[in-house]
Amino acid sequence: MNCMRPRVRALLYAAMFAAGTAASAQEPKSDFVFAFHGIVGGSLYAQDSVLAPGNGGQSWFVAQQFSTHKALVGGDVRQSRFSLAFAGPKVFQGATPRAYVEIDFSNNAGQGGYGDVSLLPRLRHVFAELNWGNTAIRFGQDHELLIGSSPWAPPAGPASVGHIGYPLVYQAGAVGWREPGVAVYQQFPGFFGVASLEFAAMVMRSQWVAPLTPTGLPNQSITSFGEQSGYPGFEARVQAVGKNFRLGVSGHWNQSHRAGIGSPETAALPDLITEAVQAGARLNVGPITLQGGGYAGKNLAPLLGALLQFQANAQDIQEIGGWAQAGFNFTPELSVWGLAGTSKPSNSDVIAAGGTRLQNTVVSGMLRYQEGGYAIGLEYAHWHTRTTGGVPPAYVGPPDGNLDGNQLMLSGFYFF
Repeated sequence: MNCMRPRVRALLYAAMFAAGTAASAQEPKSDFVFAFHGIVGGSLYAQDSVLAPGNGGQSWFVAQQFSTHKALVGGDVRQSRFSLAFAGPKVFQGATPRAYVEIDFSNNAGQGGYGDVSLLPRLRHVFAELNWGNTAIRFGQDHELLIGSSPWAPPAGPASVGHIGYPLVYQAGAVGWREPGVAVYQQFPGFFGVASLEFAAMVMRSQWVAPLTPTGLPNQSITSFGEQSGYPGFEARVQAVGKNFRLGVSGHWNQSHRAGIGSPETAALPDLITEAVQAGARLNVGPITLQGGGYAGKNLAPLLGALLQFQANAQDIQEIGGWAQAGFNFTPELSVWGLAGTSKPSNSDVIAAGGTRLQNTVVSGMLRYQEGGYAIGLEYAHWHTRTTGGVPPAYVGPPDGNLDGNQLMLSGFYFF
C-alpha cells in the first residue's frame, strides 16, 4: 500500500493542475499590459585627453589636453538602462492609462575605493499618461519637446552604440534635456496622405543652476533660480512623421530670478530669459539615412547649451549650433555612419559673462553590425574645443586655448 501512495499523490497533483489550467483558460483576458525593456552592455575605449563631463560614453568636449603620456584606456557600462511600462483598462471616456519609469546608471560612482564598479542609478523618465489614440496627456518627467523624441518612439538623435545616453551632439549641435511638467500631444494621421502631423505643448518646471552650499554641494532645500522666477517654462512643437521621413520644429521659453527668493532683481543681477528654437529632419532613401538639426537661442545653459556655462552677471549669451549625420547600410545588418556637429556661443558674450569655452566641434565615424536587438559598434570621435586658454588652475593645454581630443570605442549592447 505504501508503494501506491506516491502514485496517488501524483495523480491528485496532475488533476489539480489540469483543473487550474482549465479555470484560467475560462477567465477573461486582463486589460492590464506590462512591458520591460532596456539597453544592457558595455564599452572599451582609448583616449588621448580628458573629456567632460566624463570619459567614455559621457564625452561631450575636451577638458584637459596633455603633451606627454596621453594614453587613457577604460571601460564604461553607465549607458545600461531599464524601463518599465504599464497600461491599464480604459478610463476617462476611453483613455488608456499608461505609466513609464526609466533608470540608467549614469550617476556617480558608489562609495569606497571600488565605487567605479558599484555605479549609482539615475532616474531618467517617470510619467503617467492618458491616451485616447490621437490625443495624449502626460504628467511627470519626460524629454523636453526640444529633443523631438519620446520613450514611446525611436529617438530622433544621431545613430550610435556607445553614445546613446549622452549623445555626441550635445555641446556640438543640439540642446534640450528632461524636466517635470505636463504635456499635451495631438496627432492628425493621414496628413496629405503621407504623414502624421503632431502638435504638442508642454508646461514645465523652469530651470537654472541651483544655489550651492558653502561646501560647494547642491542645497536640496533651496529651489533653483528658474523656480524662483515665479513662472513655469513653456515649449511647443510641430512635427510631421512619414514612412521615410521626419520633420520638426520646436521652441522653448523660461525665466530665471538669480537674485534669490524674496529679493528683487538688480541691474547687476537681472532676471534672465532663456529662449530657443530648434529644428530637425530625418530622411531614409533605400540604404541611405540622412539626418540632422540646428538651433539658435540665448542663455541656454539650462538646456545643456552655452557649453555648460552659467553666467553669474547680467550678460546674455547668444548661441547657434547644428549637426548632420549620414549612414549607409551595406546589408540590413552592416552599416557605416559619419557625423559632424558644432555649438558656438558668441565669443564676446562668453568672455563678458566670465566664461572660457568659446566653441566645441565633434566629428565621428562608426561601423555598426546589428542583428535583431544586439549591436556591436566601433566608433571614432574627434573633439576640437576652443577656449580662452584661461581656466586656472584646472586648465591644461596649449597657450592658445585650442584643445583637441580623440577617442576610439568598441561597444556591444543588447536592446530589448
